[in-house]
Amino acid sequence: MFLVETPTVLYGTFDASFLNIPQDVLITSMREHQRYFPVLDKQGQLLPYFVTVRSGDSRSLDVIARGNEKVLRARLSDAKFFYEEDQKLQIKDALSKLESIVFHEELGTIGDKVRRIRRISDQLSAKLAVSADAADSVSRAADICKFDLVTQMVYEFPELQGVMGEDYARKAGEKEEVAKAVFEHYQPRFSGDAVPSTQAGSIVSIADKIDTIVGCFSIGIIPTGSQDPYALRRQAAGIVQIMLEHKLPITLSEVFGIALAVHEDIRGLKRLASEIRKDLLDFFALRVKKLLSEDQRYDVVDAVISAGFDHVISVVARGQALMQAVGHSEDFKTTVESFNRVSNLASKAGKAAVNSALFTESQEGELYQAWNDIRDDYQTALESGDAERSLSLLSGLKAPITGFFDSVMVMSEDEAVRTNRLALLSGIDVDLKRYADFSKLVM
Repeated sequence: MFLVETPTVLYGTFDASFLNIPQDVLITSMREHQRYFPVLDKQGQLLPYFVTVRSGDSRSLDVIARGNEKVLRARLSDAKFFYEEDQKLQIKDALSKLESIVFHEELGTIGDKVRRIRRISDQLSAKLAVSADAADSVSRAADICKFDLVTQMVYEFPELQGVMGEDYARKAGEKEEVAKAVFEHYQPRFSGDAVPSTQAGSIVSIADKIDTIVGCFSIGIIPTGSQDPYALRRQAAGIVQIMLEHKLPITLSEVFGIALAVHEDIRGLKRLASEIRKDLLDFFALRVKKLLSEDQRYDVVDAVISAGFDHVISVVARGQALMQAVGHSEDFKTTVESFNRVSNLASKAGKAAVNSALFTESQEGELYQAWNDIRDDYQTALESGDAERSLSLLSGLKAPITGFFDSVMVMSEDEAVRTNRLALLSGIDVDLKRYADFSKLVM
């Protein structure tokens, strides 16, 4: 609109035989080279028409349309040539060419990267206990995920990487899940993009992204401010999104550990693995926090993040359950206040264990019993991701906690009794903080 002073819309056509080429190729050629608008039917299929805009009035539009059609015909003929030539290239030959393409001078070639992706993918498959057939698909998808980078079509249109790989892999006789994974391993490509729909695509996508992130962190390339030349923030967010969408039973630490071990074994690490792991945790904490902040209050986000974010599914579920609870603010406010009273005094406790024989007040025993009654169920609910059940069990401690503080002088003059009471509160506080740091909630 802002490229011309007097915009006039016109349309043209192109030979329908070009529709045998994947429509993504045709659309990209029209948009990138000519700034044409493609025309799709109601099913989203490309039609042999295009729309463009000229600068000027409506005189001689038929002549201008024919001129644009001639230019587009040449562009699409080039695309058709590239497409046909690419199909003559065997996948194994394409893979060998990756050995001469440098990914990063300190991280090796694209071929080196593919080998790391394969090893990370295989270990992720084992950790996730996928079936033998699925593991084979993951391995093959990892092996060939970058082969289309050496094709003429991707050289001409880099944004078609993965798109062409899927098409060429399918035509080369690869399994459907493998072909689809070649495209999907780039997903999500941007904020709001879909995550991979297949198991193989999801695993290889995580492997590719964590390989890049760990590789960059290992040589000191860590995003600062607005500088992020390797799009590491987007790739980290993609990993978190995939783990959440597919409810993958794996923690971020396990993913980091696999990638770090592969890098250390294949190329060695310039920095200590412990330092890299710490930087990774800090980096991913911000990605998880950003994800939670999309639909949760800032104080709820801070509360659940403080209790740990290693298990992405768990931290999101805990945040959602807390959001529902704070909606009933008056009732839940007193529950949070009782939890915070426990935490405030628990900070004064040492490392002593609770000894029920030292209880001198009935309320001590009642709180101790109530806590022990829920612990196994609480542990099970928390580990299974049932955040609502976990919070409900904790909330059941409100009455015995209130009774305890109403009747018991925690800071007794008797050192043994005082230490034992603080140990009781400390034990309860440990379980509370596995769910959230309730002191961060603004009630």
